[in-house]
This record gives sequence, C-alpha cells and structure tokens, in this order.
Amino acid sequence: MDQKQRNILLLILTAVLVAASWWAFWPPTTKISKGLDIQGGLSVILTAKETTDTPITAAVMD
Repeated sequence: MDQKQRNILLLILTAVLVAASWWAFWPPTTKISKGLDIQGGLSVILTAKETTDTPITAAVMD
C-alpha cells in the first residue's frame, strides 16, 4: 500500500469516526415522554390502621 492509498484510507476512517461520534452525541429529535414518577405528578402515602387484634410493628408492615 503506497502513501497515497494509506492517506485516503486514514481520511475515510477519520470521517467515519467523526460521523459516528456526531450521531452518538446528538440529542434525539423526538422527546421522551416522562412518567408520573419523573415529572412529579403523583404522591402516595400508605398508612396502617391499628386494630385490637394486631398491633402495628415493623414485622407486620413487611
């Protein structure tokens, strides 16, 4: 392989690497739809009511 062919090959490889890097780091054009947990739309707090039969303990909550 002579010097001219080697330079052309290196130029092509460099162009491919630059194009691949540009494509990998370019932000997508479509927006990702966020779920309620990410956009902050819902909060739930569960509470237990104690009965006379079963007192609330950590073991009961598990």
